[in-house]
This record gives sequence, C-alpha cells and structure tokens, in this order.
Amino acid sequence: MQHVKGYDKLSDWHKNLFDRMYKKHIASLQGHVARLYSEQNIVEIKSGLGYVKVYFRHGKCSTYSMKNQKGFS
Repeated sequence: MQHVKGYDKLSDWHKNLFDRMYKKHIASLQGHVARLYSEQNIVEIKSGLGYVKVYFRHGKCSTYSMKNQKGFS
C-alpha cells in the first residue's frame, strides 16, 4: 500500500485498522464489485479519531471504523 496517497502518513494503529478492515471488506464482495474496490483502485487514505476513510477511483468512499458493527460502511 506504500504507493497509495496517505498510507505512509497513517499511524501504526490506523494501518492495522485499515489492513484488517480492508481484507474483510474485499472478502465480502464478489466479481465486478470486488474489482471496483481492489487495491489498484484506491486513490487516497485519510485517518481521523478512530477511523480510516478510503477513497476509490469510481468516486466512492469507505469508512473503516471499530465503532461500526461490520467494521466498514
């Protein structure tokens, strides 16, 4: 993920959150939808207090948070 804008600025805690939740997110998707959210389509990652926002080429943004029941939205 070093090539993704913002990843290198994440704290270790945020990187751990992102890594775990992104794997869960991708595993929950299938086919064409999974490709839309693939690593190659991540444009930028930003962090905040207790969450990570992931921006994709197709314009969608996913928020990965420990507060969220599934871990992502």
